[in-house]
Amino acid sequence: MLNSTSLKSILLIFLVTISTANADVYKGISSSGEVVYSDVPFRNSADFKAPPVTVLNMPDVIIDKVLSEGAAKAEREAADKIAKKKAAEGQGEINKPADHIYTAFSIVSPTNEQTIRNNPDLEVKLSLKPSLNTVKKHVIWLLLDGEQLVDNSESLSIPTGRLLRGEHKLQAQVRDSKGKVIIKTKTIVVYIHNSSAN
Repeated sequence: MLNSTSLKSILLIFLVTISTANADVYKGISSSGEVVYSDVPFRNSADFKAPPVTVLNMPDVIIDKVLSEGAAKAEREAADKIAKKKAAEGQGEINKPADHIYTAFSIVSPTNEQTIRNNPDLEVKLSLKPSLNTVKKHVIWLLLDGEQLVDNSESLSIPTGRLLRGEHKLQAQVRDSKGKVIIKTKTIVVYIHNSSAN
């Protein structure tokens, strides 16, 4: 930004240039009757002396006002840019999906230490809060006695098929797309009793 001294110098150079340019000017009338000015003498031309230029010193108060207005404008523009950037970042935060954190996951049915008799197809029912995040490709796995029984399910109701007689441990897990366990239920124990066929 120009200070008052630089501004005065530029004005002085400008006025001197105008005065120098006016030193060798010729004035005449063209064949069509128009007044013509030239820096080269021509037929029926005469030296043209420009009237003296009045040079006034610009009061410092005006220069200071111009400079301060320019500075204020630059500050406003910078502040507007910062405000727009913050607003855009804030909007980005608003539009950013919240982290999906599961707060509860349990096996509702069967219950722990439940005895199940002659059930050809045991169905495990789950409760998950909040609901399964399929957007992030979360899936449910069901483990039977520590081994994978069902994987990549999106249902909270999982049929196991007919289980062998005896004691079995059940656990469900929510996993991400890479197979990492995000949350799991408590392991429950069920007792399967199948009547022998006659």
